[in-house]
Amino acid sequence: MTSVSNAVAGTDKNWRNRRSQKLDKMELLNLQSSLQSEIQAKQAISEDLSKTREALLAAQK
Repeated sequence: MTSVSNAVAGTDKNWRNRRSQKLDKMELLNLQSSLQSEIQAKQAISEDLSKTREALLAAQK
């Protein structure tokens, strides 16, 4: 290979690495967002269950 083709290959490799890292970061951010949404949904369900349990216990008295 000539030095020019080596430089082009190196530039292409660097671009691919940066692109891959960007996609990995985007995927991680999407997963974190999904996890946060799931945590919030579970907390809401837990709060609702606690309120329902309290109401049931109060009705049984």
